Amino acid sequence: MAYAWLMLAAFVMFAGIGFCMVLAGDEAYVTRIVGVAGLLFCAFGTVFIASRLIWRKPELVVTYDGLYFRQFGWIGWDEVAHADIWITRTRGPIEHRNLRVVLRDPTAFFARSSLWVRTMHRLNRGFTPDCVVLSSVLLGAPSEQALAAMRHYHPTLPIRQ
Repeated sequence: MAYAWLMLAAFVMFAGIGFCMVLAGDEAYVTRIVGVAGLLFCAFGTVFIASRLIWRKPELVVTYDGLYFRQFGWIGWDEVAHADIWITRTRGPIEHRNLRVVLRDPTAFFARSSLWVRTMHRLNRGFTPDCVVLSSVLLGAPSEQALAAMRHYHPTLPIRQ
């Protein structure tokens, strides 16, 4: 949650910088064009993050029938091959522990998904070809806690380490 507030502050700050660049642009208009691009990108990010913080909805709902991801929609247990923690590392010692649910038939799942989900999957196919990944930042709880809830509702779910 603190990470989301930090992202919101960064977006607001960079939107302000973009606004200042638009106002103080030179005659060549390069500064103004860069300022408008930065302003639009950061304004979109500000609205997105602020809406997620203000209108909090559960990112993940686990039931005896399956999972509901806010971003991806409904996934039945019969569609899940296994689940695990997917660790992504950035520069330095920082790592993000994300919940990864590997699908049995990703083609069928993404075919019935929204246009936004299909587009994001197509862009990220090299990183996550057959699965959906829920960021631990958006989850609001440790990924291990989500895995424990999944194991509670589906005791035979294969969980890989």
